[in-house]
Amino acid sequence: MAQDPSSVSPYDEAMDALSSLITQKSRADQTNAGLRFELMFDYVKILDLEDSISKMKIIHVAGTKGKGSTCTFTEAILRNCGFRTGLFTSPHLIDVRERFRLDGEDISEEKFLAYFWWCWDRLKA
Repeated sequence: MAQDPSSVSPYDEAMDALSSLITQKSRADQTNAGLRFELMFDYVKILDLEDSISKMKIIHVAGTKGKGSTCTFTEAILRNCGFRTGLFTSPHLIDVRERFRLDGEDISEEKFLAYFWWCWDRLKA
Protein backbone atom coordinates (compact mmCIF):
# COMPACT_ATOMS: atom_id res chain seq x y z
CA MET A 1 0.00 0.00 0.00
CA ALA A 2 1.42 3.39 -1.01
CA GLN A 3 2.28 5.82 1.74
CA ASP A 4 0.45 9.15 1.79
CA PRO A 5 3.11 11.71 0.64
CA SER A 6 1.84 14.23 3.18
CA SER A 7 2.71 11.81 6.00
CA VAL A 8 6.40 11.45 5.01
CA SER A 9 8.59 12.98 7.70
CA PRO A 10 11.37 15.46 6.87
CA TYR A 11 13.86 12.85 8.10
CA ASP A 12 12.42 10.22 5.75
CA GLU A 13 12.68 12.73 2.88
CA ALA A 14 16.37 13.23 3.70
CA MET A 15 16.95 9.46 3.86
CA ASP A 16 15.27 9.05 0.46
CA ALA A 17 17.50 11.78 -0.99
CA LEU A 18 20.60 10.18 0.53
CA SER A 19 19.59 6.73 -0.74
CA SER A 20 19.19 8.14 -4.25
CA LEU A 21 22.97 8.64 -4.32
CA ILE A 22 23.76 4.95 -3.79
CA THR A 23 25.05 3.17 -6.85
CA GLN A 24 25.66 -0.49 -7.49
CA LYS A 25 29.42 0.03 -7.85
CA SER A 26 31.54 -1.83 -5.37
CA ARG A 27 34.45 -0.26 -3.51
CA ALA A 28 36.76 -2.49 -5.53
CA ASP A 29 35.38 -1.14 -8.81
CA GLN A 30 38.42 -0.41 -11.01
CA THR A 31 36.90 2.86 -12.29
CA ASN A 32 37.83 4.45 -8.96
CA ALA A 33 41.16 3.00 -7.92
CA GLY A 34 41.66 5.73 -5.34
CA LEU A 35 42.70 8.22 -7.99
CA ARG A 36 39.68 10.52 -7.64
CA PHE A 37 40.62 11.99 -4.27
CA GLU A 38 40.60 15.47 -5.83
CA LEU A 39 36.81 15.15 -6.09
CA MET A 40 36.61 15.53 -2.30
CA PHE A 41 38.56 18.79 -2.54
CA ASP A 42 36.09 20.00 -5.17
CA TYR A 43 33.20 19.28 -2.79
CA VAL A 44 34.97 21.12 0.04
CA LYS A 45 35.36 24.17 -2.24
CA ILE A 46 31.73 24.06 -3.38
CA LEU A 47 30.61 23.94 0.25
CA ASP A 48 33.02 26.78 1.10
CA LEU A 49 34.54 24.77 3.95
CA GLU A 50 38.23 25.27 3.16
CA ASP A 51 38.85 27.75 6.00
CA SER A 52 36.87 25.73 8.54
CA ILE A 53 38.61 22.46 7.73
CA SER A 54 42.08 24.03 7.69
CA LYS A 55 41.53 25.16 11.30
CA MET A 56 40.58 21.67 12.52
CA LYS A 57 42.92 19.20 14.15
CA ILE A 58 42.05 15.88 12.53
CA ILE A 59 43.03 12.33 13.43
CA HIS A 60 42.44 9.75 10.71
CA VAL A 61 42.49 6.12 11.77
CA ALA A 62 42.97 3.38 9.16
CA GLY A 63 43.61 -0.33 9.25
CA THR A 64 41.83 -3.64 9.29
CA LYS A 65 40.65 -4.10 12.86
CA GLY A 66 39.80 -1.87 15.81
CA LYS A 67 39.21 1.48 14.08
CA GLY A 68 35.86 2.11 15.78
CA SER A 69 37.19 1.27 19.24
CA THR A 70 40.37 3.29 18.70
CA CYS A 71 38.37 6.33 17.55
CA THR A 72 35.87 6.04 20.39
CA PHE A 73 38.63 5.77 23.02
CA THR A 74 40.61 8.64 21.46
CA GLU A 75 37.54 10.86 21.28
CA ALA A 76 36.68 10.15 24.93
CA ILE A 77 40.23 10.92 26.07
CA LEU A 78 40.33 14.20 24.14
CA ARG A 79 36.91 15.24 25.46
CA ASN A 80 37.98 14.45 29.03
CA CYS A 81 41.02 16.68 28.47
CA GLY A 82 38.70 19.57 27.58
CA PHE A 83 38.76 19.40 23.78
CA ARG A 84 35.65 19.83 21.69
CA THR A 85 35.29 16.78 19.48
CA GLY A 86 33.54 15.47 16.41
CA LEU A 87 33.57 11.78 15.55
CA PHE A 88 32.62 10.15 12.26
CA THR A 89 32.51 6.37 11.98
CA SER A 90 31.24 4.07 9.27
CA PRO A 91 29.21 2.06 8.62
CA HIS A 92 26.12 2.54 10.74
CA LEU A 93 24.02 -0.33 12.07
CA ILE A 94 20.51 1.08 12.19
CA ASP A 95 20.42 4.84 11.58
CA VAL A 96 22.83 6.99 9.54
CA ARG A 97 23.02 9.46 12.44
CA GLU A 98 24.99 6.84 14.40
CA ARG A 99 27.98 7.86 12.30
CA PHE A 100 28.15 11.40 13.72
CA ARG A 101 28.96 12.43 17.29
CA LEU A 102 29.53 16.00 18.42
CA ASP A 103 31.22 16.47 21.80
CA GLY A 104 30.34 12.90 22.76
CA GLU A 105 26.65 13.10 21.83
CA ASP A 106 24.90 11.53 18.86
CA ILE A 107 23.88 14.19 16.38
CA SER A 108 20.25 15.21 16.80
CA GLU A 109 17.77 14.68 14.01
CA GLU A 110 17.27 18.45 13.73
CA LYS A 111 20.99 19.17 13.42
CA PHE A 112 21.48 16.29 10.98
CA LEU A 113 18.66 17.57 8.77
CA ALA A 114 19.99 21.13 8.84
CA TYR A 115 23.50 20.05 7.86
CA PHE A 116 22.30 17.48 5.32
CA TRP A 117 20.03 19.86 3.40
CA TRP A 118 22.62 22.65 3.60
CA CYS A 119 25.13 20.37 1.83
CA TRP A 120 22.54 18.81 -0.49
CA ASP A 121 21.30 22.16 -1.81
CA ARG A 122 24.79 23.50 -2.50
CA LEU A 123 26.07 20.33 -4.14
CA LYS A 124 22.94 19.95 -6.28
CA ALA A 125 23.28 23.56 -7.50
